[in-house]
Amino acid sequence: MVISSSRSLFGTAALLTLLAACSQQQDGGDEYSEDIAVESREEPVAEEQAPEEMSVPEETESSGETTETAEPVRTDIPVTAELGSFGSEVHGLALWAHPKVAYQGAVLAANGEAGLIAIDFEKGSPDSIAGTFVGGLAVTYPDWSRGNESLIAAYDSASGFRFFDIDEEALTFSEWTVTGADELPGEPVQICIASRADAAIVNIAVISQENTVSHASINQNPDGSLTVSAPVRVNVPQPIACAGDDSHGIIVFATGRGTLVAVGTGDETNSGSEPTDKPFVDRIATLPTSDVNGIATSLQTGQGQILVSYQNEDARFYGYDIETGEELGYFTVSPLSGIDGVSGLSLFAADGGNFGGIYRKGVLATIGSDEARTLKLAPLSTALRNWTIFEADVLNRRDITQPPEQVDDTGLNFSVPDFEDL
Repeated sequence: MVISSSRSLFGTAALLTLLAACSQQQDGGDEYSEDIAVESREEPVAEEQAPEEMSVPEETESSGETTETAEPVRTDIPVTAELGSFGSEVHGLALWAHPKVAYQGAVLAANGEAGLIAIDFEKGSPDSIAGTFVGGLAVTYPDWSRGNESLIAAYDSASGFRFFDIDEEALTFSEWTVTGADELPGEPVQICIASRADAAIVNIAVISQENTVSHASINQNPDGSLTVSAPVRVNVPQPIACAGDDSHGIIVFATGRGTLVAVGTGDETNSGSEPTDKPFVDRIATLPTSDVNGIATSLQTGQGQILVSYQNEDARFYGYDIETGEELGYFTVSPLSGIDGVSGLSLFAADGGNFGGIYRKGVLATIGSDEARTLKLAPLSTALRNWTIFEADVLNRRDITQPPEQVDDTGLNFSVPDFEDL
């Protein structure tokens, strides 16, 4: 059952700056019921064999130091909108796609004591949930019976893990009834979730304060409530950041050893057997440095990218092919029409789906590292074109696990120069 719990924070002092700007917008625990090691996908272990602790193979791990590589081709993409500023630190950023109207998507922010906030693209009007939300934020779209639902995972310091949906008409939060989430480690560094297309299951991974990864599945019960399975510990070395990939049902991690690795469940099911819930770990790519600021995924039909930002002053976003690990290049976010570009970076989120208008081939949301904490949007289409992968069909993440519906993508008119070139 879904319990409605939308509460307004419009009177909260911490949101005054955000609301004023929006009105001017013109897109731990150490205890586990099971503690297993995770095998490399290429070397599966027989079921009867006792699990053995394994890591990503040592011989290809990065030392964490910057390596000598050729400078990749740089792309500039324009910042095209500002959706306001935050009066206090933001601990997590995510994008939510509307099931029917592309330009009514929203940016979600875990804004500490100011609550969990949703700011829709069209009007910039925020809805919020009271609480102290820290430790990251993640969104996915499960293949559950009622359809058009989303699962938003967040952590409230006062009450632990909480899970939400957004009403597509009112654009307000509702809260899922969940059991079992209290077994996940508290006060997480980051939360990531990904839907599995082969089963009505969501994978959740949590990076803990102890620098470990806990992995579990979320299932829907007949009464509509959710149950989190007993978490298992996955051997991801020095996890820094993570992002979900619904097209493959995996969660991608950047590590302190300078690698990108994937954690997933549900190996081959062509024989008709039920998918296994035992996690596997695959290496995707070696990074030029371990100084990762954050990662996100951007998906299109038949392809996808892992976007990685590093800890440097010019806020570069590097792209890696999600299938091969090949580095595609990097982009920066430049000024346009009187809106400053992105220099210092605190947080970012990305989605390759159709968010309407200039964001019809994906959107990037960023928050700068300065005290203004301004939320900015930029279209991903320019980066895709310069990486020669622009022609792929748009893949809305909802369509991976849910039947596609006609989407209104007429979008917003920001009066952006050279619209078709973005």
